[in-house]
Amino acid sequence: MSEFESIITNVAFKDLFNNSQGLRKDFYAISPLSEFNKLNNNDLTRTLASMLQEKDSNRLAVYGLEIKSNGSSRSNRIPLVRVSGKKSSIWKIASRIEDLEKTTTTLDNLYYFLRTHNKVGYLLPIKVIVLRADESSYLDRSSTNYLFVKELVKKTGVILFSLRFLANLFAKNEHIAFDQYLNSSGNMYTVNLDIL
Repeated sequence: MSEFESIITNVAFKDLFNNSQGLRKDFYAISPLSEFNKLNNNDLTRTLASMLQEKDSNRLAVYGLEIKSNGSSRSNRIPLVRVSGKKSSIWKIASRIEDLEKTTTTLDNLYYFLRTHNKVGYLLPIKVIVLRADESSYLDRSSTNYLFVKELVKKTGVILFSLRFLANLFAKNEHIAFDQYLNSSGNMYTVNLDIL
């Protein structure tokens, strides 16, 4: 663990659209890129939030961890949120291809709750999945995994990042325009095939 980043933590989703300066923040250690694959999903989510906040070229983007979608219920917390102006995205990690449907369902449930209880008038979030599985297990066009992942991304409208793709972005010693990746839903970003 090298440095620490201050991230908004444990606040209501709607509060991220107001003055984020006064919201509760906690410090999280940023793990080196070489340790990404060794981290459990909770630690990886914290590290991703820290790296995203540090590298995002949009300095007005706000990142939050364990964001409350409906009060204090632990089961309805959003692991990672990015808010930029009126746009937002909700993020969750899937460890394996077999976890993608469950992860998508979790994001859908959070999305529909936010839609139902949207009294503030914020735009509904884009759903983002970070897939830890090795890209070779789903990018071979002749495999059933390829068709499954491609159809899931299209059908559900999620944006899918491979963990390797994000790690490669972070390895560059420059700020990253994440807005370009979060422009529209239904895209997949990997190292071997940037957009599917």
